[in-house]
Amino acid sequence: YREDWLGYTSSRGDWIDGSARPIIDVPSSLSSTATVLQLPDQYSSSAVFLELRCGGSAAKGLYIKSYVNTATSCVVKDCATTATGSCYYGPGSAFGCSASGGAKYGYFYNIMPTQCSAHDADIGFYMSYVNETCYSCLAVDCTTYGFYSTGDSAVHFGCVAEGCGQGFNLRSRNSTYQCGAANCTTGFQMPIAGTLQNCWAYNNTTNQNATTGENYLVNFQELSSDPFESATDLRINDAAAGGALLAAKGIGFAGGTQTSYSDNNA
Repeated sequence: YREDWLGYTSSRGDWIDGSARPIIDVPSSLSSTATVLQLPDQYSSSAVFLELRCGGSAAKGLYIKSYVNTATSCVVKDCATTATGSCYYGPGSAFGCSASGGAKYGYFYNIMPTQCSAHDADIGFYMSYVNETCYSCLAVDCTTYGFYSTGDSAVHFGCVAEGCGQGFNLRSRNSTYQCGAANCTTGFQMPIAGTLQNCWAYNNTTNQNATTGENYLVNFQELSSDPFESATDLRINDAAAGGALLAAKGIGFAGGTQTSYSDNNA
C-alpha cells in the first residue's frame, strides 16, 4: 500500500508557502529509542512538510525505508548521538530537508539528498553505498565530517561544508564538482583516487590533502576572502577575492549551450 504524510499549516496544500509545519514531538522525558516515523517498504510513499522532534534519544527520526520513497521539506531535530542516531535514514530520497540538533548522522544509509542541510551533527552526510549522489547540500558545524563518503563512486555536486572538522572526506573514488569548504580543519581529504572539479576552499587549517596527486585537482581555487554574506547567511557575496570568484562559474544548462550558469555554492 501507499502511505503519504502531508503536512499543512491551515489548509491542505499550503506547505509550499513555507509556513509553520505540524510537529510530531517525542518528549525527552520518555528517553525513547524508537523510530519516530517510518514509511512502508513498498509502492512510493512520502513524508511532506513535517517537523519531527526526536527527544535526544530516538534512533531514527524519519526512516524513508524504500528506494521509491521520498521526504520533502521536512525538519528532523535532536536524534540520538549514539552510533545508531540518524535524522534521515534510507534508502530513499530527501528533497529540501533539514537535520539539526546533535545527531550522530544527519543523513545516512543509501540515501539521495538534494538541497538538504545538516547542522550540528557528528557526520552531516554519510554516503556509504555505491553510486550515491548528494546534490546542492549544506553541512554546518558538523563535528567530525560534513560529508563522509565510503561508498565507491559517490558523487557530490554543488555542496558546501562550513565550520566542520573535515569538510569532505572522500574515501573511495568519489567525484566532487562545484563544492566548497570553509572554516574547517581540513577542507577536502582524499586518501583514495578522488576528483575535485571546480571546487574551492577558504580559511581551512588545511584546504586540501590530495594524497593521490595534483592531477586530481581540476580548477581548484583557494580563496583569500570570505565568500559568504555572513556566518549565518551562506549566500555568496560580491567580494573580489571571495564570492565573486564563485558567481556564475558553474556548469550551465546542457553543457553551457545557453546563457544559464550556476554559482559554485550550495
